[in-house]
Amino acid sequence: MSRSQTSIKAMLATAVITTACAIAGPGSMSIASAKTASSKKPSIKQIEQNAEVVGYKSMAEIAKILKGASMSDVLKSKDLRAKFGSQLIPILGSVVKTFDTSVAEQPSLIPFFTGARNHYLAIMAVLGDQAALTRLGELAKSSNAFQNLLGRMYMQEFLWLTHQNDAAVQQKVITELQAIARKHPMNEDICQLLMTIRHIGPANHQLAHQVRVIILKDLHSPFAQQYQQQVAMQTAQSSHLNHHVVFKGTLLNNGKPFSSTSLKGRVVLVDTWATWCPPCRASMPHVEKLYSQLHKKGLDVIGVSLDQSPKALKKFLADHKKMVWPQMYDVNKPGNMATARAYGIAAIPTQFILDRNGVLRYVVVGYNPTQITADIKKLLAEQ
Repeated sequence: MSRSQTSIKAMLATAVITTACAIAGPGSMSIASAKTASSKKPSIKQIEQNAEVVGYKSMAEIAKILKGASMSDVLKSKDLRAKFGSQLIPILGSVVKTFDTSVAEQPSLIPFFTGARNHYLAIMAVLGDQAALTRLGELAKSSNAFQNLLGRMYMQEFLWLTHQNDAAVQQKVITELQAIARKHPMNEDICQLLMTIRHIGPANHQLAHQVRVIILKDLHSPFAQQYQQQVAMQTAQSSHLNHHVVFKGTLLNNGKPFSSTSLKGRVVLVDTWATWCPPCRASMPHVEKLYSQLHKKGLDVIGVSLDQSPKALKKFLADHKKMVWPQMYDVNKPGNMATARAYGIAAIPTQFILDRNGVLRYVVVGYNPTQITADIKKLLAEQ
């Protein structure tokens, strides 16, 4: 995935907040196919970096306004839209302006920025911005095939979000988007759009399921394939729930074999993570606190790092001396991909919680400290 695409996916988190990292790992490349910028224009790299900065700045401003709520909460609630809409529209508008300026300076970026821009226009329209809705409608009628396609797609997003209790309208939206998906199975924007509406505002579970099926059956883009792989891995993960499981590997500090069976009689939190994963790093202080407070009451922690670099992992642990629990990591086989495949780990942090008999009782994906604490305390209370 290119740097531009990575940035756009990150900025779309204003609507769907991400609390986990895909296990593909860090790093990205600039767009190889884009034309070299002329000396009178900003370079593609400069434009990408500027768009990324503006996008993250907007998310910080939105988070400050919402004070604990998320954009998905706002989009689901008429009351929250009325309360916050007038404050959020200018912030989103500044991102749209950045996209417009970017593609004007570097037309080669149009394929990468247009979908994200239209997504922001749709959200602004949902929040009550009539000018954004008018512009989206004009794009949907454009004689330019590409602009027309993405205009029609995100007009459907607007219809979906403004008819969250109207199954009939949402069914028409699904029909329209499925037709687009089947005609353009490699389009990344349709995949992103479908994933958004599946989680925000479906009138019923059946409609959400229909959207999921379109992603699984009709799309073949890299992003869709990643999602399809994630679903397959989640299915594998579910097969382990409520069964006795054994996590085994090699200890980082001494290279000796280690197994969760050695902790029978203890509640065990198996924390799969990586140093390059922001949500993983954000979760560590909470895991440290849990270990400190509950270790004497029967809790143990096992770390399973998916880092590719032993050096980065060792440095991180040296800088975080409260992480005193065992870390399973074979320097000769970095990444722990065998464990990732066996236990359906598609995103990190993924935390597996075993009861005192070694039975996998809970799986928590993403940074969710409240859930992890509650699950562990339930198991510690069991006799």
